[in-house]
Amino acid sequence: GCSIPALNHKYLYSFTGTATPELARYNINTEHWEFLSYFPQNETLTTGAMFCYDGADRIYVNLSTVLNGNSGRLMYYDIAKNITVPYGQVPYGHSTAISSNRMEIIKTADGLKYLYIMRHNGQEMWRLLISN
Repeated sequence: GCSIPALNHKYLYSFTGTATPELARYNINTEHWEFLSYFPQNETLTTGAMFCYDGADRIYVNLSTVLNGNSGRLMYYDIAKNITVPYGQVPYGHSTAISSNRMEIIKTADGLKYLYIMRHNGQEMWRLLISN
């Protein structure tokens, strides 16, 4: 679903974690990892970061990591433009970070897309309307 057809059905994206801003993509055709340099590389990810692909050009990231103070800040990586963009914040910080992915994009019957985020070690769930 990417707006650049040459990127469709070709790559698997993986943020490295380990307190680095590294991003790699696996080329399914060549069976090789390609390491990307995107702009800006100012966020580091580790335990607690969550990811969700929107089916088009964006991979949403919840920066609720230990290094970011479990703040619950959100950004997205734009696959077509190779940039990261700040995209909001949950109403209050997460508790102790856990290793799990608790984000999902749900499309409503009337065509709206919402990004749902569950709090680490909690029952709260927030949603954010996705704009294109």
